Amino acid sequence: MERGWGLWGHPAFVAALRPLVSVLFQELPTSLREEDWDQYARAVGTLHIDNLGSAGTSLLLAWMGIHAVSPEFRFRSHCKDKLAHVRRLTANVWRQGVAWQRTLVMAYVEYDLEGCSGCVKGSAVRENAYQGEVLVDSRWLRATTPPFNAFADRRTCCEFRFFDDLIEELSRKQMLAKAASRATVHG
Repeated sequence: MERGWGLWGHPAFVAALRPLVSVLFQELPTSLREEDWDQYARAVGTLHIDNLGSAGTSLLLAWMGIHAVSPEFRFRSHCKDKLAHVRRLTANVWRQGVAWQRTLVMAYVEYDLEGCSGCVKGSAVRENAYQGEVLVDSRWLRATTPPFNAFADRRTCCEFRFFDDLIEELSRKQMLAKAASRATVHG
């Protein structure tokens, strides 16, 4: 269980957060059309969302059909061989004479997907990249920079990096080549 869930104000916090996250959920793009992504970018800008935190992310994922993890998964994710540090770490990073406060964020993910042309199964640990470390765009995903934070490069996020790698692996297995084959992917 997330540490903050037991705090006295947590139910009220989640209740206040729910309408905000609901608006964002309604604006999630359902296609790769430019106008859908522009609409999503406007919603992010209007709501001034930089990070949903664990409570907001849990709401969003639940509405997408991805529910809370089991205690067994939580135990596996906290093993020292997976994540050496189970907390956020910060460090000063110097770029072109400017000191940036970098927060190290790590994600542990397990996946088991099947499709008409095979199976992709495994686990992975991804760490967020340094600002300026990611130099190319994803073939598959489009990072949206919040208009109120021009320095936020979503391509550096550990979750973005994981999903980009996963989609690339699905592509190598010919699981994304056609709409019919994409429709068979499940897990």
